[in-house]
Amino acid sequence: MEQDLIITEDYNPTLFVTGFIQSNLETVEQTWTEWYREKLGYIVTSSDVAGSFPDITRTFLNPLRRINDNKILLLPSADCQWVGAFTNRFPVMDYNAVRYVGAQIACPHLNAVDIPAPSGDYSIRIYESRQLIYHYYEQGTRKKRLIAASQQSERRWDFDNLGEPLPFEDTSLYQQRSIKKRFTSETLHGYMRALGIDMYAPGYFQNRGVLIEYSNPMV
Repeated sequence: MEQDLIITEDYNPTLFVTGFIQSNLETVEQTWTEWYREKLGYIVTSSDVAGSFPDITRTFLNPLRRINDNKILLLPSADCQWVGAFTNRFPVMDYNAVRYVGAQIACPHLNAVDIPAPSGDYSIRIYESRQLIYHYYEQGTRKKRLIAASQQSERRWDFDNLGEPLPFEDTSLYQQRSIKKRFTSETLHGYMRALGIDMYAPGYFQNRGVLIEYSNPMV
């Protein structure tokens, strides 16, 4: 049986991997629920929720599930430019979900990975990682930018650098000898701010959102 993990103030892996879609909340909710209901055959419910970030993730995404998520929390930014997506799946959310919904809307979308070095017993070994996976459009053509510095084992780190650099990037960082230092948490969030996403800034998210809950009737 799958063991649930409880989110606490000091332990909140829902923030390790996040998704953002550059659209309005209503469009993202409709596209996401229609995909789950009509394409995948899931039983889906959605409800309006309220609360401040990040407390709202603890309130509505507890407990975490190790294999399959069954909750998606959508939070609109205060400027209504982006919608953040958070799930109760541990250790990482499904990247393909944000990519599919963003592609259906045909708008910029991204996944951000910021997994810190383990500071406690996660029961599952997860390695430190920083990644930005950004899809955007130029003259109707969908493009992808990937930057990642990820630990693969106790001694090995890999660096990925795919696609055209974005105008705000400091590409000199990618030449550093230490792979870990080529793409840090500070650099990741600096790039996200350049895209208009400052998720930890007070008031960045509205104090409302939508909780999508779903189940597979075949399981």
